[in-house]
Amino acid sequence: MCQTSNEKIEREGIVKNKYPLFVHLFRDNIFIDTIIQQFIDLEIESKFLCYSKTGSVNFIKMKKEIEIFNNLEKLGKFIKNMPQETVFFLHSRCFSYIYINKYLKKFRVVWSTWGGDIYKDNRELLSLNLLSIPMYKDKTRRYECWNKPIKERVKDIIRYIVYYFPSKKFYASMQYISCVLPNEFELLKEKKESFVPIPLRYLKQETYKFQLEKKEIISQKKILINNSGAITGNHVDILYHIKDFIDESTIIYIPFSYGGTEKYYNFLQTEIKKMKLEKNVIFLKEFLEYEEYLKLLSQCTIAIFGHIRQQAIGNVLLMLRLRAKVFFFEDSISYKYFNKIGIQVFDLIRDFNNEIIKTCDTIDEDITKKINEISNYETYLIDFKKSLSFFDQSHSCQ
Repeated sequence: MCQTSNEKIEREGIVKNKYPLFVHLFRDNIFIDTIIQQFIDLEIESKFLCYSKTGSVNFIKMKKEIEIFNNLEKLGKFIKNMPQETVFFLHSRCFSYIYINKYLKKFRVVWSTWGGDIYKDNRELLSLNLLSIPMYKDKTRRYECWNKPIKERVKDIIRYIVYYFPSKKFYASMQYISCVLPNEFELLKEKKESFVPIPLRYLKQETYKFQLEKKEIISQKKILINNSGAITGNHVDILYHIKDFIDESTIIYIPFSYGGTEKYYNFLQTEIKKMKLEKNVIFLKEFLEYEEYLKLLSQCTIAIFGHIRQQAIGNVLLMLRLRAKVFFFEDSISYKYFNKIGIQVFDLIRDFNNEIIKTCDTIDEDITKKINEISNYETYLIDFKKSLSFFDQSHSCQ
């Protein structure tokens, strides 16, 4: 029980509403433990329902708090038997449009978007997501075009036809929505004016303050690239841009424990050899425990995130708090957000050079304060609980 958080909530004078039952739907993912803990800390009755074909989970640690279904129809029947006033939290779009429309149509639903469920590349015609932007840089885009077999392209066409009308129905039915960044919500409002923001975030109680306070510049020659092997990270475009600034002592870490494919990994290995960087790059293919991962990141004084859509914000905030220089492409949604709120981040194409990567950090206390405010767990819980007043028992179901 997080006593500090609850005491602060009470000090803020938030009235304890009589909430309906909140039911969370998700698949096995590293972020789910944070949501379970948040609702425990808020003392709000909830159920946590996970769909897993195998009947087990690998990433969720709080297994005693969840119910696992290995059959979608059984899960659907369980959902349909819930009271009509139940509110469902849909963590990402973790089921098909048809499934969601069938089983959740009588309930209020909070759609917690993660990024991959709302963005599409504007050159991909056969995509049903809401926000259309150019997500791939030139070299990554060429890989995408050249490496998609005809069979997969046919599947895309069939999928587009099958889900076209169900997707429209899904978007029409969604009212409550959470986004990782405020400027994402602004973009979504342009698509649907009636969206209501719910400030749910996958934020956890800080456990590493002592390490951050003792952070020192360990090396100017350790670089982090992205947080996963997802192709949206534009890894190869990043590497081609920075290769001329890399000497033999530089270490480049590329996390690849989730989000990537073996084919994409092999492609990156081939390109890395062409650039003669095979002695510099270390792929992190094994999933690291959080404290171990944190120790590794604390040695990196440069972090480069190549995503154009919002992605890896937890890692971005962590690197900023670790006082690393953080680089994006200029058209990145995240780059625009941090610039807007006055937190210094850098444009990879314009700013990455020998001078800036060798310059030691000067700590701006105002920026540090802003980062701490964004990451503050107790303040977040207060704001999140306020937003849940939409669902107290005085509201009628739609």
